[in-house]
Amino acid sequence: MNDPIARICLLRAGTDERQSDLRSFARWVDQVGPQGLIAAIERIRDAAELAANEPVSGSSRTAQFLKREVGNSMRKDVLTKVMLLLTETGLSKSAAANLLLDQLLKEPQLNQGTSLVRLPSPKKVAFETWLRQILDRVPESIVLHVATRLRNDLARGERSRPDWALKNDTE
Repeated sequence: MNDPIARICLLRAGTDERQSDLRSFARWVDQVGPQGLIAAIERIRDAAELAANEPVSGSSRTAQFLKREVGNSMRKDVLTKVMLLLTETGLSKSAAANLLLDQLLKEPQLNQGTSLVRLPSPKKVAFETWLRQILDRVPESIVLHVATRLRNDLARGERSRPDWALKNDTE
């Protein structure tokens, strides 16, 4: 693929950005022009190169910035996925929050030993705010796993068989 526009479009297509994000990006490029876009990309490249060449002391501002930005991006992605999974269940946000909280409290990984994780109540808090509070206390992988399991259980209803039969189940 030699066409630079096709390569850039392919890179964008490989992300999970929504159409509204792409429209915002296009408007921004229209506002700042090609030179503004090139300058922004060069700043990001310079910051990445600085971070790669700095000692691994962890105290550099560039490394801290990049670590924070990557963490925020991953967290936003998990937050979006969990919200999508829970809305796919057809439950109200309140019911979904209560169900997720109930399942998280039963999660063995959170209740090992004497260190019980205290989770916030979803009452009188916006769903997204409550979910952010949960992600402050519970590893993202556990929240995503529990939300996926809940969605799958509710989507199947009372059926005990998985969505796709395993090879051993069909024989």
